Amino acid sequence: MEQTWISAHPARPEQLIFKRPQSNEVFQPGDILYRMGRDAIYHGLKALAATGDSRDTVLVPSFHCASQIDAAEAAGLRCAFYPLNPDATVDLEQLASRITDDVLTVMVIHYYGWPLDIDGLTRLAEARRVTLFEDCALALFSQYKGQPVGRFGGLSIFSLRKSLPVRDGGILRINRPELRADPPVRTHSSLRPAVGALARALGARKLVQWGKALVGRKSNGHSQAEEAAPYSPEALEQGGERKPDFDVEQSDVGISSFSSYIARRARPEQVVERRRSIYRRLDEELRGHPGYAPLFHDLPDGVCPLSLVIVHPRRDEVEHNLRESDVEAYCFGRYPHPRLDVEQYPETRVLCDQTLALPVHQDLTDVEVERVARAIHATL
Repeated sequence: MEQTWISAHPARPEQLIFKRPQSNEVFQPGDILYRMGRDAIYHGLKALAATGDSRDTVLVPSFHCASQIDAAEAAGLRCAFYPLNPDATVDLEQLASRITDDVLTVMVIHYYGWPLDIDGLTRLAEARRVTLFEDCALALFSQYKGQPVGRFGGLSIFSLRKSLPVRDGGILRINRPELRADPPVRTHSSLRPAVGALARALGARKLVQWGKALVGRKSNGHSQAEEAAPYSPEALEQGGERKPDFDVEQSDVGISSFSSYIARRARPEQVVERRRSIYRRLDEELRGHPGYAPLFHDLPDGVCPLSLVIVHPRRDEVEHNLRESDVEAYCFGRYPHPRLDVEQYPETRVLCDQTLALPVHQDLTDVEVERVARAIHATL
């Protein structure tokens, strides 16, 4: 049965609840599993800072999630920024010019599942003796030249809830054996999502209603893609003490047992195949439409697309109209961290203000994909 609301990210764990677990498909030996990706960033940077290196600066892309900056500062490091190309790729010469003597690590983001130029980035990092930190939160199952992203930098992080139907889960993967990160000491509660998923899997209507009440999901379908935005203009105009988008007191919480259970039952090869199929279908449907301008113009081998990302000057209006059609899209980096003077980065200003990520996730049925296509056609 089709759901009315189409979420931006997977939201049907009941499809995996009775599957057999997979061996080493999502988690790798040595992975440290936190509640959120931002917690993994914090502990990874703390591990780097604990090496005794006098350098104290993290280079962060100008197009980012604000929680990355708050996590870095909570780890005792300073943040500086580097510009991106209009297609969210890295200009290596521009990046090299920003690597000063106090830079300890360069953080790179594989946006929406499209791997960056890892060969060029690793050569630059080695030449300048800085650690490459791969943020793979948007690229859980993507590969670069046949190898999973996250294996090339000294450290990498992943976020499960953007690619799998779970509500939490952040992975810290350390590729430098001399680095040591603090493991979680507490476990995140998983009762509410577990009850809801089990109820839906069993088809128990009353349990489904109870599960929804426990989870607290609104009737209009708002999902995890709609998170608090402490750096939105409205929030900043309220004045008072600035609230960081990262809570260090919660950083020692580990992944919930239910999210771990679901993640171990995911079939990455099926996820990749389905996402690529839906992406190609939507892209073909929209090609030729005068308002259609994708951020990425091809789908290379190895890419597991998180979304189909469009660039539109009336992005907020398009997003609103899609929501009115019960289709959720989301805007990564809508509100950059206040420490970034975004007006100094015109390409980033466009990425922040005009990009919209459309759903292509594996939970979508063929009927829902058609609904998404119709909704986009009607609003562009």
